[in-house]
Amino acid sequence: GAELQSVSLLQLHADCGDGVVVGSTVITLAMMGGDPEAITCYRVLEAALDRLVLRDRAGTDDLVMTRLP
Repeated sequence: GAELQSVSLLQLHADCGDGVVVGSTVITLAMMGGDPEAITCYRVLEAALDRLVLRDRAGTDDLVMTRLP
């Protein structure tokens, strides 16, 4: 089914908000109803009409989102 699993809030920022400058625009991800301190910060590597590539702050994992037709 197409049941709702979770709701998250994505926000664009100039930095992660903890004083660490990553040198590019970042996206923060917070799960609604979750721990308010558990916010994940991703550096934007690529933003296009059909693709978004993010990298976690540790620099170990890339998250690739592709727009479906």
